Amino acid sequence: MIPRRAFTLFELLAILVILAVIAAVLVPMLVSARHRSAMERNANNLRQQHQALIIASNVYAVRLPGLTGFTPTQQGYMTLPAGLATTGSLTDDGSVVASRYWMLLSQGFCTPGLLLHPYDHATVWTTGSVVPANFSYAMLRITGTSADAGRRAEWADNVNASAPLISDRNTGAGNADNLVRSLWTAKPGDWQGHVVWGDNRVTFEESNRLSTTTIYNSVKQTHDNLFATGAAAGVSDNSSQPDANAMMTTTN
Repeated sequence: MIPRRAFTLFELLAILVILAVIAAVLVPMLVSARHRSAMERNANNLRQQHQALIIASNVYAVRLPGLTGFTPTQQGYMTLPAGLATTGSLTDDGSVVASRYWMLLSQGFCTPGLLLHPYDHATVWTTGSVVPANFSYAMLRITGTSADAGRRAEWADNVNASAPLISDRNTGAGNADNLVRSLWTAKPGDWQGHVVWGDNRVTFEESNRLSTTTIYNSVKQTHDNLFATGAAAGVSDNSSQPDANAMMTTTN
């Protein structure tokens, strides 16, 4: 019988070095591929949410959900089947972000999974009330206050290519530039995320300060801040604080 030859220490070390080199090449590629996939999925989520809003408005021949009063049977100009669960408040004016998502989910215009960011551990909605824990995104703030008049005009003009309507939310400790964060970033003051515009275009913005000029209620604004507090147009996020420009919120 021919005896088997064992690996020498040198050969074993050489194999380990080769495996380490292969891992050093493949692991970053796999991480990068996973990140690209998450980016594509997130952009698709926002695009389909906006499409769901458009479909809902076309089905009921109304504007986008959320512009006027909300009751168990009527939300804005959109009449709903009686007996459906609301967000739990009969005084809800329909501007609350959870209400707008509830409209889409309860009527089957979108699926619960579209409301979740790929990196978020949110709770998938099943039935009943929709709460901020069920979605990862922020919508334009459209309350009945005079401060939100410009934002309501943008929400009503649902084909405006200059109007941001839904975005990745602010996960930071506040809406100031040095506090904002997103699920894509790790440090305060570094918000990056996707934004879907009124023409269903989705962009990835590297700052909460949008570089494009937007128009809110006939007022031009440059470097629009998605999360700043003030009396201009904006979008609302989970922080429930208003934006001086785009004003994204996850509450009202």
